[in-house]
Order: sequence, then C-alpha cells, then structure tokens
Amino acid sequence: MSIIVQKYGGACLSSFDKIEDIAEEVVKRKREGNNVIVVVSAMGNTTSKLYKSAYKISKTPPKRELDMLLTAGERISMAMLSIAIQKRGVESISFTGSQVGVITDNIHSNAHIIRIKGDRVWEEMKKERIVIIAGFQGVSKSREVTTLGRGGSDISAVAIAAAFGAEICEMYKDVSGIYSINPVFISKAKLLKTLSYDEAIVLAKYGADVVHYRACEIAAKFTVPIRITTSFYRNGGTLIKENINIESGRVRAIAVKDKVVLISSNDSTDMNIKAIFKLIENSSVEILHYSESRKKNRTLFNLFLSYYTEDEIRVITNEIKMKANLRMQVKKIKTISLVGTGIISNIDVINRCTEALSRLNISPLFTFTGNISITFAVKNEDILPLVKSFNKEFKLSE
Repeated sequence: MSIIVQKYGGACLSSFDKIEDIAEEVVKRKREGNNVIVVVSAMGNTTSKLYKSAYKISKTPPKRELDMLLTAGERISMAMLSIAIQKRGVESISFTGSQVGVITDNIHSNAHIIRIKGDRVWEEMKKERIVIIAGFQGVSKSREVTTLGRGGSDISAVAIAAAFGAEICEMYKDVSGIYSINPVFISKAKLLKTLSYDEAIVLAKYGADVVHYRACEIAAKFTVPIRITTSFYRNGGTLIKENINIESGRVRAIAVKDKVVLISSNDSTDMNIKAIFKLIENSSVEILHYSESRKKNRTLFNLFLSYYTEDEIRVITNEIKMKANLRMQVKKIKTISLVGTGIISNIDVINRCTEALSRLNISPLFTFTGNISITFAVKNEDILPLVKSFNKEFKLSE
C-alpha cells in the first residue's frame, strides 16, 4: 500500500464542521487503499492567540514555557480529528511530535529536526489505522518539548513524508496554490501549476508565505513531491517537484517580504558579530541576507532579519544592542525578489529591472542576488509601484 501524507493548515481546521469534512476525506483516501498519515496545525488562529496571551503576561516569556504553551493547539486538532474519524467506523490514533519520535536540536521556538524514529507509526499502520500527528513540534535531545517556528507544521509534514517514504505530501491550505505574485498586490496573478524545488525554496524564503522554505529544502533533499491546494482538490494547485527546465532564464514569480529589519554597523569586531549570530541562533527571527566588508581591524556589516511579530523583533534587537555592545542602526524595510531558474545569467532580465527602477526613480537601498533570484531592498512606499512595474515588464498576470 502506498503511503500518503496529508497536512491540514489552521484555516482548514478552523471549525468543528470543517474537521468533520476532513474526516470524511481522510476516510475516503484510506478506503481507496492508501496508508494515510495526517499532520495537523492548530485550529484557526489558536497559535496566534496563545502567543499573544503569553506576551500579555510577560514581555519576555521564557522560550521553554512558550513552547509548552504553543504545542497545546495541535494536540487539540489531532484528538478532535481522530475522534471524528473513529465516529465513521475507521480506526485511527493521534500522536504528539514527541510520541512519534520527532527528535530536534535544543533550540526552543525555532528547533530543527535531527531525525524521526517513527516506530509507533509503523506499528499503527500495520494495524490498518490512520495516524494523525501534531505538526510544529518535537522533543529535543534534552527531552524538552520544542517547536519548529512559525509554519512549522509544513516542516513536520515533509519531514514525516521523507521518513516514511511517502508517495507525496499533500498540503491543504486556504489558498489554491502558489501564485506568480501575491494576489493581494495583483488580483489576476497566475497560479503556478509547477515549481522546481529551488524556485519554491527561494519564493518561500523571500515572501511567498504559502509554504515554509525549510519544508521545501527537506523536500528537495529527499525528493518528496509536494502538492499545495485547497481542501479536497487533489489534482489542482501547485506541484513542487524536481526541476525540468534547467536554465529557462525567465522570471517566473515575484515575492515580497514585508517584515524585514536592516541592522547596520561600521564599527564592529569579530567578537561583536559572533555575539549577534549566537543571539539570532537562539531566537525565532531568521537571517535573510548578510554582507560585510573589512576596514583595518573593524568590520562594516549589513544584516537583514525577517520576523513574524513585532514582539519577536523588538526582543532580539534590544538583546543585540545590550549584549553585543555595539553601535548600530536599525531600520524597517521591505524586499522584492524576482525568481526564476537561470535569470541571474540573463543580462536582458537585469537590464529590464534597471530600466523599471529608473522609470520610477527608485534607488534600492541594497541589491543582492542568489543562484536564481535578484532581490531589491527598498523603502516601504516603493513596493507597490515596483510590483506593478515588474508584473507588467515580465507578464506575470493573466
């Protein structure tokens, strides 16, 4: 029997009626002859509510206790779905991340998976049971409950699919898939029916918040196909798989990163920078880009951090100021990235970007490139004009 991993996001689980609908679909897939493993997020916006509650009590809640609190949401979802499935006469069982053996490092709030034991899952599948697993969570080498960071259920789902050799990881969300541009900016943006792993990783990292980039990295490493679609639309949406067009040289999509902080200093030392990276490693913010240059025994650096909440970025910037003992400038900005295999070696793409910026009289604060991307860091008010201009220039909408 083939193994299918399904992941249901918070919007899909936001009501008891929706949980009943998911139970129907999961039972149907089981009766079609599949071994089904379901990974669930917390219901609706439960995680956000719990997170805000913690910060109402303390401006700096201990990360260990925050992880203990936030993992409660997925436990509710997994148990409720299992109850709904068993009501339909099909055996199922729910597990937390620690019960499944999702072993992580010791970093609270942004842990990384080391391995998945999975013995209990294999045992239950042999009994023909549907297995439901709480996403977003694991247990550290120190036997502490950990969370994988925002969007961590995506990471759980793909890691579990890889560990059990699943045929596919299906992610059911409240959007139809990944678009060429966020429809918030351009309503007629194109739905991307296929993406390479590399394209999906870069789009996710630089602002296409449909799937977590770490999930895409795991998928690429273990060649796990991911389908992102709305509930019960099995063959639609976006399929992320191995690259077919090695060097298309075409801009396929634009990603906008809203929550970015630029930290700059022209008076740092190796010790300062080491302290900064240590603080970031133990936080829930992530490095988007880093550059530095040397001048005698001083280092000039620019550090771009992406974050989810104002509380997170406030805490980490304050810690850097105090603990790294560094004079620095902090500025909130946005980034816009053009993504497509081979575009960095296509001079025509670079020229057209330059012309678009010139027409709008926009001077990027910084420009940096990756293997398949060109990113401009700009002022907040420059984003919408640039999105519209790049959309028109590269014909990314219908």
